[in-house]
Amino acid sequence: MPKYFLYHMRKTVVRFVIMALMLCLFVNSTVYSKYSYYGGEHTSVSLTVFSVFGVVAPFVVAALEFSQFMNRRNLDTWFSLPISRTNLFLVHFINGAVQLSAAFIVGVLVAAVKFAAAGISLGRLMTYTPIGICLMLFSYMLLTFLFLSANNLFDGCVFMAGAVLIPSNLYSIFRSFYMLFNPQDGNQIFFTRNIPGLPFNGYGIFNLIVVASERYTDLLKKDLGELSVDSALWTSARATVTKFSMPQLLLWIMICVGALAGAIFIFNKKKTENVSGVSESWFGYRVLIPICTAGSLTSSFLTRAVIGEELLATIVSVIAIIPTIIGAFIAYVVYRRGIKFKLPDYLTLAGLVVYYIVCAIIFSSVAPVTPW
Repeated sequence: MPKYFLYHMRKTVVRFVIMALMLCLFVNSTVYSKYSYYGGEHTSVSLTVFSVFGVVAPFVVAALEFSQFMNRRNLDTWFSLPISRTNLFLVHFINGAVQLSAAFIVGVLVAAVKFAAAGISLGRLMTYTPIGICLMLFSYMLLTFLFLSANNLFDGCVFMAGAVLIPSNLYSIFRSFYMLFNPQDGNQIFFTRNIPGLPFNGYGIFNLIVVASERYTDLLKKDLGELSVDSALWTSARATVTKFSMPQLLLWIMICVGALAGAIFIFNKKKTENVSGVSESWFGYRVLIPICTAGSLTSSFLTRAVIGEELLATIVSVIAIIPTIIGAFIAYVVYRRGIKFKLPDYLTLAGLVVYYIVCAIIFSSVAPVTPW
């Protein structure tokens, strides 16, 4: 295993260099700058580039590390190597994790040089670094599991998108009904997309990555005394992001660690004859299509829940069902690689139509709120 790990690391070093170089370029131009505002000189600091990297890079690395196992011709060769499947998985997973962490650290070093040259304390940056890396690696665990749940490269990328689409649509459904029965919170939820008092939202681990960088950016601005600049705009922008939630953090840590165990299990059970075929995993199209369709249908009723315009709400909800069902049909065509649907597919589409009718009855039976 150590020999193969070193071989694979040398083989993929170019990827790491490109990834680290791109991050360094963005860090150099975004983490620190000075600007004039109403005749005064002000300092701008931001760690947003690290949250963007923490969200995007795991998608790319997970796909690149395991895409070679989506080729039926090559899979027999891989599995014939004198290394267990578990160790083979660990080599590729750890290599990706090391490259992500190392690139992140290189970016932090560039930011540290910029901050030191400007006389900014490095304490906040050093505290943020392990938090940012850990959250990024948790998302990498989840994305690896979703990618390996597919039988081909395209489906793997779609399944990874489900890490965002499934929780966000489930939350959207819950939020729509909450707004309907809690109209006093309608305006706040409409603009912030967060339910008051609820420690969860629809962006999961990715929300935590973003919030961590924004919180430490906030602390840096306070240290520099720059938070007062455009304070109203800053406060408004911060209100649209959920505060760092420990319950949500613990939930997603458990989900991501469980996903890593699931990825090892799936990799050990992978069969050559299934590669490049239809992806039947329950963590893919089977759940992704109905949940995204239901989320879209439910969101079409938001007009009634927010502004109370019953006629407009009815028009919007009726118009929305046509492209939504067409979209679901196309998604099933992609899923089945043609129009040869199976009985569960027809039952799911029929169930979505019934769900739409039930939503229409529920939303129309509740008195619309007073327009804002």
